[in-house]
Amino acid sequence: MAVWLGPTGGFLAGYFLGALATGLICGKPSVTEKKLSKTVIIKIIVAFIIGTVILYIPGIIHFAHWAENAGKVAADKSVMAYTMACCVLPFIPGSIIKLVITIPVAIKLRPVAAQYLQ
Repeated sequence: MAVWLGPTGGFLAGYFLGALATGLICGKPSVTEKKLSKTVIIKIIVAFIIGTVILYIPGIIHFAHWAENAGKVAADKSVMAYTMACCVLPFIPGSIIKLVITIPVAIKLRPVAAQYLQ
């Protein structure tokens, strides 16, 4: 319970919501869909980006609430500036790297998953 109420608790919820949104946007893979059609690639890219953004939203909200209540924010800074500096900006490069790696993997594995789901 302490992890959920701590500073990273919102990101845990965000992982579930982001994965759900990504899966719903991508949809169930089909054996008949082309492996590298523009539509499939764009759908996967958009789904992954939206899922990543959705991951951050509850995390930012929860962290800002936690930081404000814990008295972590200096008097001369806003809560949102502190939140962005602590838990968003340092992780954007890693998120971009993950997107660059996982999008081609998803494109490659989607037809394989379709065979097992049929």
